[in-house]
Amino acid sequence: MFIVHLLSGCISFILATASGPPTDIRSSLRKDGAFSNASLGGTYAVTLYYSNPAATPPGGNSIDIDIPDTPFIGAFGVPFPLAAFSTEHRRMTFNGAGSFSWTGTRNRGGFTSTVSGSGNYSVAADGTLTMSGELAGNVLAGGSSFLLSSTSGQILRIGVGILW
Repeated sequence: MFIVHLLSGCISFILATASGPPTDIRSSLRKDGAFSNASLGGTYAVTLYYSNPAATPPGGNSIDIDIPDTPFIGAFGVPFPLAAFSTEHRRMTFNGAGSFSWTGTRNRGGFTSTVSGSGNYSVAADGTLTMSGELAGNVLAGGSSFLLSSTSGQILRIGVGILW
């Protein structure tokens, strides 16, 4: 069973599982018209969620255990550390000509840091968005929002951007 959220005019929707496993989130944008790099211009609020199984938390990839009433003291390796789960809240600025820059806050396993960067993007005539070869998605007609996901590799990312 899914919960459905529709944006006014049925231009976008988000589906999420109502209860129980597996957790499932889906989204979609309606694409109408012709697109170009100029379809993205200005500043967007962007949220990214991702997991990276190779991530190492600050202080290492193990948990130290010291139990006073037992003869055991040691460290256990963590197979998929909490640091592997991250969120980023970004403020991204697109110049309308294929370049972007961003600043934001990253929460990696409970540790927050300030991050920034820049890169290149392209918007194809059908609204397909590619960012620095790592993320791809679609732009909503009019450029008011976009969806992103990973293009390949072990780092899984999903994100959404809304015109500020």
